[in-house]
Amino acid sequence: MEGSRTPLTLWFQALFLHARPKGISAFRLASVIGTTYKTAWLICHKIRHAMSACDSQELLSGLVRVNCGGYGRPHNPTVFRHPQKQPLILGGTISAEAGITHLKIKQVPDRHLIQDRITSLGSHEFVQKHVDSAKADITIVIQEFSIHRYRPLLQMASNASNWINWTFSGIGPKHLQSYLDQYCFGYNQLQRKTNPFQVLLSYIAITPTLTYLNLIQREDYSAQRKIEYERLLREAC
Repeated sequence: MEGSRTPLTLWFQALFLHARPKGISAFRLASVIGTTYKTAWLICHKIRHAMSACDSQELLSGLVRVNCGGYGRPHNPTVFRHPQKQPLILGGTISAEAGITHLKIKQVPDRHLIQDRITSLGSHEFVQKHVDSAKADITIVIQEFSIHRYRPLLQMASNASNWINWTFSGIGPKHLQSYLDQYCFGYNQLQRKTNPFQVLLSYIAITPTLTYLNLIQREDYSAQRKIEYERLLREAC
């Protein structure tokens, strides 16, 4: 909220709406709080920035399952990776009584992909960044069609995708991670039975400001992926 010309009352209203399980789109938020779409869009991403900070603070531990997943279902799938398909790695802390008690969903960088397949380095990097290896019993399955995948994690990928498509009408790769972090934030707070608004407010207060310039300068490889995809199709033909 630092340096913002938007009144704090509108910020708190936006925080409350984002803390709700269904979330809210920038288009809808603009109409609710009476700002321009650009202002509402920036507010939404600043709030998601705090959610991402919350997600990074706690590592997975205990019995941990790691699986591959995906966002986006292209109408014309091929053996090559379609630009609209975003490979994901999902990790969850598993409880015999409660199922998945802590969830993380991360996009896979291009450097850890061979077409749409995740390399072992990709899974190792996920574990290094998001799992407390000293306190975890880890099972990793990153083969897309393996029978050993943990089905509840696959369902989480589907639920997150459906939520993004229903609430935001689909998201491109550039900002997808922010929306995945928002989904995980909501899910994890629900599992812990905490007050999401209070947790979000505490992280808003301590998270460094995300500027508009930094936001729009995020790397976006979608155009490069489309060119590479079309080249591979031409060569295959």
